Amino acid sequence: MGEPTGAGSGALRCVRPEVPRKSDRQDTLFRADYMLGEGRKRQTRVLLVDDHPLVRQALKDLFTREADLVVCGEAEDWKGALAAVADSKPDLAIVDLRLRDSDGLDLIRDIHHWHPGTLTLVLSMYDESVYAEQAVRAGACGYISKREATTKLMGAVRQVLEGRIYLSEEAAARMAPEAAERS
Repeated sequence: MGEPTGAGSGALRCVRPEVPRKSDRQDTLFRADYMLGEGRKRQTRVLLVDDHPLVRQALKDLFTREADLVVCGEAEDWKGALAAVADSKPDLAIVDLRLRDSDGLDLIRDIHHWHPGTLTLVLSMYDESVYAEQAVRAGACGYISKREATTKLMGAVRQVLEGRIYLSEEAAARMAPEAAERS
């Protein structure tokens, strides 16, 4: 796999709209949930959605090493994931394509529709050449294989949080001609 796409001019963008808060009091409480302490940077909230408990635990352990990222919830299925997004209001949901009760693409569409402030990144064992375009069309901001190194996963997470789409060079090259035709 090549380097991720998204850097430089003409890069694919993944923008999270600003979601208004219901009141100043709620906004203050919301911000307080994210603070590490006086004068410190807020943590980015991440939701893990995978039907395998072992994978979720490994990801959770990986995220504990990152001071600015915090796992705010976990889910193994569509229903649990939508409830967790509504309850924990993550900045990013990392979603597997295969879940207990549904297709991860359906979940991504629903998150994108019902919770537009939450970005999604697919982490899957399924072939990127088949599913990356479908995931991006569903609303995901990137696709990374479970075969990649953990450093690549964190790079993908950070790239998506910066508002850029994360794909391997091969997937981006396949998608570029079609994107050019649509524009």
